[in-house]
Amino acid sequence: MCLDYPTCASSKLDVGNQQFSLSQFNYGSGTVLSNSNYFLDVNLVKATSYPSNSSLSIYWGIAVPTNQPKGTYTGQNTISAIAN
Repeated sequence: MCLDYPTCASSKLDVGNQQFSLSQFNYGSGTVLSNSNYFLDVNLVKATSYPSNSSLSIYWGIAVPTNQPKGTYTGQNTISAIAN
């Protein structure tokens, strides 16, 4: 995340400050994001309509260091579903 997304030439918030989980969590106990792909094996109920009526919640947390410059930070996380 950065102040001038997508170029990100200015202040950045490290990807390692973001965590996620498939259940509610306190920051520090989630899975830490990294710059590489992360594959998460989940079992979703097969959709019975279009658009899909199958869903899953992903909980997100972010830590902003006290020395981080103030501003509106923007970024992008990509989540893809792959059938197996």
